[in-house]
This record gives sequence, structure tokens and C-alpha cells, in this order.
Amino acid sequence: MSRNVLSQWNKMPLPMSIKRTLMKHEDRGKVVCIILLTSLFTVMPVGYHMVVLNVPEEVIQRSINESLFNTFGLALSSSSAAVLWSIVVSCQSIGALLGCFMVTPLLNRCGVKSALMLLNNVLLVLGSLTM
Repeated sequence: MSRNVLSQWNKMPLPMSIKRTLMKHEDRGKVVCIILLTSLFTVMPVGYHMVVLNVPEEVIQRSINESLFNTFGLALSSSSAAVLWSIVVSCQSIGALLGCFMVTPLLNRCGVKSALMLLNNVLLVLGSLTM
């Protein structure tokens, strides 16, 4: 008799309020996971690019110094090269900050797809022209 009662108990439908509560808790875990992954993967490239810029520091400083000497006849001291290098590295953060401020007006004006295509093409042309 007790088996029949238990099997019937397991087959009984749950009230909607309990189902909603269970669904909310399941969704909450998914939302927390998505938020954590999103925040991790949006910050990770910034740190990666800082590391990528700082690894070849000596090579790039030497290249900048040679380029300045060949073009303008200027030889930088090690402290001047370090200051110039810090300006070059900080330009990445300044560019990211300016980009954050310009995204919203660009999206409001052009829409998401048009802004993305416009921005990619403008950057492609500017990069090609400056080479």
C-alpha cells in the first residue's frame, strides 16, 4: 500500500506557484553563469593586449629609437625612450575609452549593423592609408 501511495505522490502535478519558484531558481543559476562568463570574457582581452604590448618592449623601443634616428637624426636616452613607450602603451587605453564613449551615439544614429559595417570599413581604410 505504501508503494502505491508513493508512486501516486510522484505522479501528482505540482502547483503552479511551486513550478514558478523552481523555474526562477533554475533560471537564476543560468543568469549568474552567463553574467560571470560575460564579464570574464569582456575583461580578459584588455589584460591580454596589455601583456602582448609589454612583452616585446625592448624590441619596439629599439625600433622606435632607430626610426627616430634614421628619420630625424635624434637619439633618445633610455629615460626618454621609456616615457615614449609609456605613451604608446597608454594610447591603447585612451583609444578604448574614446571608443566606449563613441559607441552609443554611433549606434543610435546608424543602427547596430550599419554602425558595425561603417566602423570596420572606416578603420580598414584608415589603417591602409597610414601604412
